[in-house]
Amino acid sequence: MPRDSFEPSSRRTPAVARLSPRRRVPEATSHTIRDIARLSGFSRSTVSLVLNGDPRIKPSTRQKVWAVIQKVGYEPNCMARSLARRRSMITAVVVPKISSHLFSDYYFSESMSGISDTLSAKGYRMIIEMVTDNFLKDGMHLRLFRECQIDGMLLVGTLDTDEYVGEVLSSGYTAVLVNSWRPGCSCVVADNMGGAASVMRHLSALGHKRIGFIGGLNSTTVGLQRDEGYRRGLLECGLPEATGLVEYGDFSEQSGYEAAKKLLSKKNRPTAVFACNDMMAVGCINCARDMGIAVPDDLAVVGADDIALASYFQPRLTTLHQPMYEVGCLATQVLLDKLAGVGEWPVKKVVLTQLVIRDSSGFSREGRVSGAARK
Repeated sequence: MPRDSFEPSSRRTPAVARLSPRRRVPEATSHTIRDIARLSGFSRSTVSLVLNGDPRIKPSTRQKVWAVIQKVGYEPNCMARSLARRRSMITAVVVPKISSHLFSDYYFSESMSGISDTLSAKGYRMIIEMVTDNFLKDGMHLRLFRECQIDGMLLVGTLDTDEYVGEVLSSGYTAVLVNSWRPGCSCVVADNMGGAASVMRHLSALGHKRIGFIGGLNSTTVGLQRDEGYRRGLLECGLPEATGLVEYGDFSEQSGYEAAKKLLSKKNRPTAVFACNDMMAVGCINCARDMGIAVPDDLAVVGADDIALASYFQPRLTTLHQPMYEVGCLATQVLLDKLAGVGEWPVKKVVLTQLVIRDSSGFSREGRVSGAARK
């Protein structure tokens, strides 16, 4: 074995001394937006617009610039970009305080997914705030803009009685309502009124004359518009006014059960019930079952929202599909367009709903109608 293998380390020549300068590993090159402009053949302003997702850039230009970015491994400096654009690239999403877990609730989980996906695709981050007593007491709805420097706010499922919403709007901050509506404010809503009317047409076509309604909170846009759609649908179908056929709940299963008990205890009870959401429809069916009323043979039931449970519950629930993911995506895009100075403001956009016909309304795949409509 060579002698120098046993030499003390203090007598060895340091390895670095034996390296030739020509063999030193070069440091990684840090590319700038100027380099991307030079390599792609476009101006720095065009490259900047591509990075910011500006809709005015042609797809072919965007593709060429991104090809260069990916080839050289360019990573934009988020802080530098924020400073240059005078934006924080942060948006606040404000949701109401609800009794159930926020992300287990169909309405909120779907809309939040649409919001998150759209913001992420544009390089934005989001802050989620729940409207608690402390939120209101501390004035967080305004402090988010003043102290956290958020660029805009998405207000999900607000109530007509929420005063903080008016304070945000009157302060001149950029905000969009998600599935709720106020005069003079940008919003994106599902077609709850038209959807509810389509439920009436479906039940009327099955032969029902006495159609009951379990409404939700009329302080919400959803509750109010589905109530109006129910009454408009009756009128369109030439059915009598809903005297004695309407009860109200709070969107929970238990409130649906209690409202159904009042409706189904009437001497001249309805042969069909439209519940303002699926959970109240489930409560209605459970109540009917406890009272010995078979669904759909003795009573047709239709819900709204099309939550996951609707297709597994027995009988499978006929329901109005509310595209909350699409509503969330579109509301976020409206906000981002405003921040980019694109499009009109304020703007109201409506997303169509769709009636999903399953078993609970009594219309089978073979086209047979249950006995409830013939009574």
